[in-house]
Amino acid sequence: MKAEVLNNRIFRDLPECQRAFDRWRGVYNHERPHQALNHGTPGERYCVSTRAFPEQLPQIEYGPDDLVRKVDLDGFISFKNRSIRVGKGLRRQPIALRTTAEDGVFSAHFCTQRIGTIDLRIQPPAACGFVDIAIATDAVGEAAHAMPTTPQAQQQEEESQRQV
Repeated sequence: MKAEVLNNRIFRDLPECQRAFDRWRGVYNHERPHQALNHGTPGERYCVSTRAFPEQLPQIEYGPDDLVRKVDLDGFISFKNRSIRVGKGLRRQPIALRTTAEDGVFSAHFCTQRIGTIDLRIQPPAACGFVDIAIATDAVGEAAHAMPTTPQAQQQEEESQRQV
């Protein structure tokens, strides 16, 4: 892309730059062979999906026993007088908190996906969230401890490593 569109070019304004990219997109998708496509073009390989795609996605609904919290613009939820970082990728989205077999431990879910664990038994450090206080699970459900991101969490991690 850089070599084909941008090299040795000076654009007067953004609309001129956009027109150059629009021309290049046609060449890229319908004229230029791609080695990964056995020298075919994306336009030759494209087929319309058989799945229907609604113009507006349905509202996210959770069960009656779920505790629902909306993620704020900074990626946090408020729960039990704590501010817990969930992540900016879920801004403005509702997430469900579900009780677990352990008292004070909640699993967090977005739609049908489990996204983390909140353990209220742990005293929150200066900044707390899934990255700092949660035990995440990997794709096969094994416990995977997240990397500490705050200086306090890093210090605690180093101290626990020394004790082992």
